[in-house]
Amino acid sequence: MCCQWLTASPPIKIYTDRLYKDLLAASQFPDWNPRNFLDVGEMTYAFAIGYDWLFDVWTSRQKQVIKQAIMEKGLLRAMLFYEKLVPPKATGVHFPTTTSNWNSVCNGGITVGALAIADVEPLLANEIIKNAVKSVPILPLMVTFLYALPLFHVSHRSKSEWRMK
Repeated sequence: MCCQWLTASPPIKIYTDRLYKDLLAASQFPDWNPRNFLDVGEMTYAFAIGYDWLFDVWTSRQKQVIKQAIMEKGLLRAMLFYEKLVPPKATGVHFPTTTSNWNSVCNGGITVGALAIADVEPLLANEIIKNAVKSVPILPLMVTFLYALPLFHVSHRSKSEWRMK
């Protein structure tokens, strides 16, 4: 319900105006705090959703502002990490190599940003997606899941009851 105004046809102007005002303000930040790359991933995700959901509403100037912010403050910053131009100790967590949730949050936000602008920046989007896929630690997550799976089973008495075997 909180985003129902987005699906209104046409979208409600006071809300789209306010959204653009917020996106414009955030696009003018010097950066999105790349020392804590979670901030970059989340801001890139937010901009990508705003850009995509209201693509038909934005003027060409508004689209350019949002796209530039996604690229400069999100995608190009991520490329510095993927290409190992940022040393791992320069930030609290080096998101491309960690197996914590930072990896999935940062790669997820950056990937959504790449998908949002892929039609106008296909080469950059392709590089981002290729690097994000290589970076996600699927094997460690799968191994953890497979080791934990035999420990639990769903009780036949209640679908919501979990018991140790």
